[in-house]
Amino acid sequence: MDLVNGSDDDKEHVWTILLNAQNHYLLHTEVSVGTQSSTLVHPREVLGPALREGASSLIVIRNHPSGDPTPSREDLKLARQLVDGAALLDLRLHDHLIIGNGTLRWVSLAQRGAL
Repeated sequence: MDLVNGSDDDKEHVWTILLNAQNHYLLHTEVSVGTQSSTLVHPREVLGPALREGASSLIVIRNHPSGDPTPSREDLKLARQLVDGAALLDLRLHDHLIIGNGTLRWVSLAQRGAL
């Protein structure tokens, strides 16, 4: 599934967008595919590609198949773990975006002050 149009809209996906020191796009990668209601993501799965590719910062994007982009407790916990882990590795997490499938609704955890 790509970041915009995919055929697996009934599953949760988590992607990272990797950026260089000038915040220019390096690449994106899918780090997890789950079920209709959840996906297991460990910080090393998100931060590992950033280290391997020499990224300076990243953006995490996930979808909610329900269409409701409201962050769950697990979403907020993962975002906090990613911020803390990234800081230890001299990386910056710019944002963690949640997109509601089939809607134009999305949530930025950075805008909400949750990072």
